[in-house]
Amino acid sequence: QHGRFEKHCCYEPAVRAPLVIRLPGAAQAGRHSDALVEFIDIVPTILDRCGLATPATVQGRSLAAVLNGETEKHREHVIVEYSENEEAMIRDNRYKLVYITGRRQREDGYATARPLDHRAIELFDEQSDPGELVNLADKPEQASRIDAFLHELADHLRRTARRADLVPPSDDLYTFIDGCLVPHDVQ
Repeated sequence: QHGRFEKHCCYEPAVRAPLVIRLPGAAQAGRHSDALVEFIDIVPTILDRCGLATPATVQGRSLAAVLNGETEKHREHVIVEYSENEEAMIRDNRYKLVYITGRRQREDGYATARPLDHRAIELFDEQSDPGELVNLADKPEQASRIDAFLHELADHLRRTARRADLVPPSDDLYTFIDGCLVPHDVQ
């Protein structure tokens, strides 16, 4: 897909994974949901099912309401960070934005013949283009969507920084995101 032989990117087949949960007597058998969830939601779900409080340091949220059929919505969006590429994505139920700094040459054994040498922003409509073949980022009518996604991504990076001391002190959105996506072994 997309001329790639590996999953070191943010295309949907590389970041999507099925989440199967079995809770006999506690979840409706055979229930299916398209709710946006992240793997970080597993720990709070297990703790919730065990009647234990989720520590404040855990970023996820319990999936109990989805499992019980009380709701079909869990998150407004999901985010993936891939620091080796200095790349991140944010998606909602319809659109996905991929942000790549374009500054990092891969050092994980998967160097490509055509590395980016500039920042790239891609926007895909997952409903009309599930193969992610049409980049909508240059469409003027998508500017506000891109801006909202970038601000949400920056907010997420600020809230979840692994090392708060390395969060760039910049008001420039692009400089801030670029700085947050630098792998920690480089800084």
